[in-house]
Amino acid sequence: MKSVERIDINKKRPTPVHIKLIILAAVIFGIWVRSCWIKKQPFTLRIYNIVVSEVTPTSIEVKFDVSNPNDIELTKAILIKASNADGDIIASRITKITCTPKSKKTYLKMLNTLKLPVREISDVENVTIEIYTPKIFE
Repeated sequence: MKSVERIDINKKRPTPVHIKLIILAAVIFGIWVRSCWIKKQPFTLRIYNIVVSEVTPTSIEVKFDVSNPNDIELTKAILIKASNADGDIIASRITKITCTPKSKKTYLKMLNTLKLPVREISDVENVTIEIYTPKIFE
């Protein structure tokens, strides 16, 4: 009879150091490529014609146009901020928009949570809309 030695499945085998270095280099390269891609993203959409359409004591309606010159459909998170003449932020909101390829679209978004009271449209001095990119190391 032949004696056959069974493989011990529970035995721990260390991962070679050169494999760990290759994985570390791949992770760093991936983070670098992702950061370059995120930096280029805001230049792909054009947001224009920002208008405050209606103001109530509980909300502000903001109307704006977005054009997508790309060949793909984009879904982006945007940050809408409304401020008064002193520069104090009245309201802000993060929302998502979806743009079809090579199109122009009009959006109407409502800011419901007000930090300061607003009675008239003239109380809202400035509205800014920007593409929101979350910061990891900030």
